Amino acid sequence: MAQNIIKTSTVETETFYHRNSNFTCYHKAPTRVVVNGVAVDEDVAPIRFSGTTGDYGCFQTNDPEQIAYLRGRSDVLSPGQYMEVTMTPEQKVARAQAESRDKERIIQENNTLIQSLQSELAARGVKSGQQQPQRNAS
Repeated sequence: MAQNIIKTSTVETETFYHRNSNFTCYHKAPTRVVVNGVAVDEDVAPIRFSGTTGDYGCFQTNDPEQIAYLRGRSDVLSPGQYMEVTMTPEQKVARAQAESRDKERIIQENNTLIQSLQSELAARGVKSGQQQPQRNAS
C-alpha cells in the first residue's frame, strides 16, 4: 500500500531590527480588497516590527521568503548589526577586552599543548620535525 509522504523543512527563526519601531512592509505585494468599506490586505501577512528598547523595532520569522526579503533590505539590521549600532562605547571596549582575553587564553593553551607534545616526543627520542618510525603490525 503506497503512502503519501509529505516533506516539510524547518527553517530556523531569525530576528531582524528596524530603526522605526512601528515599521510595516510586505515581502510581496498583497491583494487589497474592500470589506464593508474597510481596505483589507489578503494573501500576504505583513511584516510588522514592534518596539524594543529605544527607537528600534524587532521582527522574528521562520518564513523563508520573508527571511530572504529582509536580508536584502539595507534598512533592516541583523542581530549583530543591531548590537553594533546600539552598544555604548564603553560596552564596545569591554567586548574588545573580553575578546582579547579569550584570544590570549587560547594562545596560552596552544603553547602549553605544543610544549607538552615536544616533551613527550623528546622522551621518546624523536627530534622535533622528524617523523616517528611506523611500527609493523605483525
